[in-house]
Amino acid sequence: MHNPTENQLRDVSIPMNALPKSFILISMVLSFAPVIIHVLRWGYNGDSQSDLHLLGFVLVVALLVLHEVTHGVGWIIFGRVPVNQIRFGFALKTMTPYAHAQTAMLVTGYRIGAVLPLIIT
Repeated sequence: MHNPTENQLRDVSIPMNALPKSFILISMVLSFAPVIIHVLRWGYNGDSQSDLHLLGFVLVVALLVLHEVTHGVGWIIFGRVPVNQIRFGFALKTMTPYAHAQTAMLVTGYRIGAVLPLIIT
């Protein structure tokens, strides 16, 4: 396996604060507005319609977590990143979950780990 030297490595990640704030705001509104509107209009009374909206919300949150875990697993397997070098979290400033490899990896492993959630989730 090729071990790149320090001057062959470069950071190609996109910082979340580089995304337009409108993109983050629109994503949040489209994700949460239907549930909030439904509960405000009809309340949560345990009927099947309320249950479906709540289930949808829970599934979206679960898929967000699975999406980030899939990045991490992809980088562990294909990028050969040690498990203890993967960090997961939630950035309150940008309201985004994240997976982060704390060590360098070959670009092929990074790319596979980056695309893997699109295939799985």
